[in-house]
Amino acid sequence: MSEASTITMVCSLAGEIDIGAACEILPVYHPLNPDGTKFYHPLKTRNKIPYFGVKNAIVCVKYKGAIRGIRQNKGQMNNVISIDLQCCNKNINIKLARQKMQLTGASSETMGNEAFNAMCEIINNISVQLSYFSTLSEEVTRDTMKFLFDNTHNPQVINTLKPLGKVKIPDNVDETLLNFLNAYYDDCTSHSGFIDKIYRVINYKKIADSKISVTHSRISNSVYNYSLGREISLLSMTNHLYKKGFNVSFHNWCNTHLNVSIPVFNDKSSTPKSKSSATSLSSIHTEYSDDDNEYDKVADDEDNEVVEKEEKIKVHRFIIYRGGSIKQTSPTKYEDAIASKASLMKALEDFKD
Repeated sequence: MSEASTITMVCSLAGEIDIGAACEILPVYHPLNPDGTKFYHPLKTRNKIPYFGVKNAIVCVKYKGAIRGIRQNKGQMNNVISIDLQCCNKNINIKLARQKMQLTGASSETMGNEAFNAMCEIINNISVQLSYFSTLSEEVTRDTMKFLFDNTHNPQVINTLKPLGKVKIPDNVDETLLNFLNAYYDDCTSHSGFIDKIYRVINYKKIADSKISVTHSRISNSVYNYSLGREISLLSMTNHLYKKGFNVSFHNWCNTHLNVSIPVFNDKSSTPKSKSSATSLSSIHTEYSDDDNEYDKVADDEDNEVVEKEEKIKVHRFIIYRGGSIKQTSPTKYEDAIASKASLMKALEDFKD
């Protein structure tokens, strides 16, 4: 277990983001198919979004049913922006709120923090540009927009406008603003739609109230997969772990796996008081449950908690299958997840079917 299959992380931010502005202004990179057409992620597929080779590029922005980029499904919460960020040679999904971010798809805490910081840098770069644009005269802004519209009306010209190598820029046109606005061309399907988009973008004066930075980040859930290397008797292992003091359950009406949970003891500041152990939460269950697959969910803190005397306790969860494969979900750092795995493996050293 060298790294997680996937990690869910959350972070708090210094500064506050204007979600409405971010949805409209965040730059979106549109990858192309080999035939030159725009790539769109298929609607009904479990395939992951590939890495397109452009570092820290945003390939999709979704907010309140509006979509910019490669996704086509419109399902989305209304209080956050869903962003697909190309970072660390893979696609990472970020949920952006006013003062928080959550991400899924990272395989390490380092990777998650790099994605958080990359997102902050993108927002801060936009803030710098918007601040500069506010110093331009109305005449320069108007002339820049007119030049852009005149030179993008013919779809063939847009390919020369992007590098600006074949189009002479008049003195009354600001090239920085021109490049900034021209990046939204691929968002649109018509020239009139492009003009409407630019008039919306130009009215935004800021994307955040101050410089954005990460003040605190943590893992809320991580998934690890490994194997015992042999088939096992689930009932025998359930009894074995129960005798060792573990909180273990086995539903014998649907006996594909058994579940083990090892509590994580935290104080109010979320600093572990001690390493994970089986502790006194030991119990054994063999009844059928409609929630047999609840451990297969990759979710946030609330899905990694058990209730004991009305107190919520975070846990490391293990699903052990008859074939010997194990799926572990942990709401902690990698080191604590490893320690939890080690305690389970030690308990299985003398296990015999």
